[in-house]
Amino acid sequence: MSEFTQKNVHQRETQIRETRQPVSSQSQHYTEEARRLDQAKCTSKQQTEEFRQSHAQHEQIVQNKTKQLSQVEAEAQKKAAELEKQQGKDIKEEHKDRQKLNEEEAKTMKIAQKLATKQAAAREEEERTAQQLAQREAQAQQLANELAQQRAMERQTAERRLSQLIEGENAAKRKFNELAQHQAQEIHEMEVRTKELHISESVAKRNAEDLARKHAEQRRELEQNVRDFERTRAEAKMAVDLALKHAEDRAELERRVNELARQEKEQLARAMALGQQQEQLQEDIQNLSLNLKDNVQELRNAESVAKQQAMERRTVEVSAKENIQNEAEAMQKAQELARENEKQRRQAQQTVQNLTGQEQEARKKAHQIGQNTHVSVEERPATVDVYEHHRYETTEPVVKTEVNTEHGDERESHGLVDKIKSLF
Repeated sequence: MSEFTQKNVHQRETQIRETRQPVSSQSQHYTEEARRLDQAKCTSKQQTEEFRQSHAQHEQIVQNKTKQLSQVEAEAQKKAAELEKQQGKDIKEEHKDRQKLNEEEAKTMKIAQKLATKQAAAREEEERTAQQLAQREAQAQQLANELAQQRAMERQTAERRLSQLIEGENAAKRKFNELAQHQAQEIHEMEVRTKELHISESVAKRNAEDLARKHAEQRRELEQNVRDFERTRAEAKMAVDLALKHAEDRAELERRVNELARQEKEQLARAMALGQQQEQLQEDIQNLSLNLKDNVQELRNAESVAKQQAMERRTVEVSAKENIQNEAEAMQKAQELARENEKQRRQAQQTVQNLTGQEQEARKKAHQIGQNTHVSVEERPATVDVYEHHRYETTEPVVKTEVNTEHGDERESHGLVDKIKSLF
C-alpha cells in the first residue's frame, strides 16, 4: 500500500469515529465507503504483512550477505596481513639482493678497473712491440738491400771469374797446340838425325814396333789419366754452375771451386802434355808404366772420394734449400769438403809432377835413340754425363799415332769420351 492511500484511509477512519454514529444509522453512502475502507484495510494489512515478510527476507538476505562480506573482509584482511608479511619479507630479500648486487657491482668495477689497467698496459706493450717490429723491419730491409747489393757484386765477380776461366782454357789449348807443334818438330828432327846416322832398317823397324807397342800401353795409361782429369774438369764445371746459382750464400765455396777448376785445368794441361811425350827407353817405360798404374789407382780412389764428396755436397745443398737456418752448417761442411778435395787434387798434382819429371828424363834418353813414330793430339767436341743428371759440352783430346813399319803405315786414334763411355 502506498503512503498516499494509507493517509486517506486514516483520515476517513478519524471522521467516522468523530461522528460517533453507528454504522446502521449512517447513510448508505457511508456504508459502502466503510465497506471499501475495510477491504482496503484488509488489503493494506495483507500488503503490509507481505511487505514485512519480504522486508524480513530482504533483511535476512542482507544479513547473510553482510556475514559473507564480513567473512570475505576478514579473509581479505587476513590475506592482506599475510601479503604485508610477504611483502615485508620480499622487501627484506630485495634489500639483501640489492646489497649483494651492489657488492657484486663493486667487485665488477674493481675487476673492470684492473682489466682496464691491464688493457692499457697491454696496449702500451703492443705499441712498444709494434715500434720495435717496425725498427726491426727497417733494419731487415736495410740488411736485405745491402745483401742484395753484395750478392749482385758477387754474381758479377763470379761471371768475371768464369770468363777468366774460359780465357785460361783457351790459352791452355793454344799452348797445347804450340807444344804439339814443337814436339812434332822435334820428332821430325829426330827422324832426320836417325836417317843421317844410317841406322839399319830392320833395327829401326824392330825398335819402332817395340816402341809403338810400348807407346800404345803408355798411351792407354795416359788416356786413362786424361780421362780422369777430364771428368774432374767436368765436375769442376758443375761446381762452378752450382756456385753461380748459390753465389749469394756460397761465395767462399765458389772461390774454392774456381781455384780447384784452375788447378784441374793446369793438371789437364800437364796430363795432355804427357800424351805428347812418347819417346822412352824400354826399361824406363816399364818403370813408368808401373808408376802410372799405381797413380791411376790413386786417381780412381780420389775420383771415388770426389764422387762421394759431390754427393754429400749435393745433399747439403738440398738441405740448405729446405732449411735456411742450417745453411751455415752446410757452408762449413762444403768448405771442409772443398779443402779435402783440394788436398786430393794437390796430391794428384804432385804425382803428376813426379811423372812429368820421369817423362822428361825418358824423353832425353829417347832423343838419343830416335824413332819413326809420329804422335799428334787433336780435339773434338764431346759430351760428358756427370752423375747421370748433368751434361756438359766440352772438348776431348784425340791421340793419333802413326808408325812406319814394313807392312806400311799404321794409324790409330783413341777418343777420351769413347774410353769414358766404355767404362760405364
